[in-house]
Amino acid sequence: MISEYLSENLIYDTLQKAINDSGYTNTGVLCHYPLSRLVGDWTLLENNEKYFARSPFSHVDFLIYNTLTKQPKCAIEVDGWHFHKDSDAQQSRDTLKNRILEKLGLHLIRISTTDIVNEEMMMNQIFDTNS
Repeated sequence: MISEYLSENLIYDTLQKAINDSGYTNTGVLCHYPLSRLVGDWTLLENNEKYFARSPFSHVDFLIYNTLTKQPKCAIEVDGWHFHKDSDAQQSRDTLKNRILEKLGLHLIRISTTDIVNEEMMMNQIFDTNS
């Protein structure tokens, strides 16, 4: 178990199976990776983005990366449908995180807990859109 949330545990298991079955080597998954560790050039960010990225609570749910080069391939966020839909504060944080990751050039995949997720979908999202 890598998370207190069932949805994240299910996504993690699906990611691991997809990667293992894909034949892609040197691909790993990290859970709850700090946003601050993804920022190589802080001058790209505005002050509010820096503040958010430096927070110890700011992270990506999953980081897919090349285990050989240590370079990130993409980030994955698992969004609780009810919580994200009804929370203006959470939507604001999501928008801020989206903007930061875009500035860093990191592809972001958002998965709602109401989405149907399988290995094929994960493979298409990770490897076809961000080779």
